[in-house]
Amino acid sequence: MKRNNRRFRILGRIIDAGYDSEKAIVAMTMHDMLTLPGITVSELTQLDELQTSIRANKVIMFLADHPEKKVTALEGIEGDKNDVENDLID
Repeated sequence: MKRNNRRFRILGRIIDAGYDSEKAIVAMTMHDMLTLPGITVSELTQLDELQTSIRANKVIMFLADHPEKKVTALEGIEGDKNDVENDLID
């Protein structure tokens, strides 16, 4: 797996801003995100993907730029739950 430096950079900026736990990052509102100093639209997109990855317990895949299917906000946790159940049946 390849390390995605942009995603590590946004994670570092979020931690530096005081959001230093999964709970705090997931609880960030759009207002919180927009008040981060020098935030760009691209970084907002990465932050949204980070929140979705945290909810789906796939943070390492997010940071490592894993080749598996990316988790999207529309899929939510239920899609991942079904995948796990199908894997268990097979």
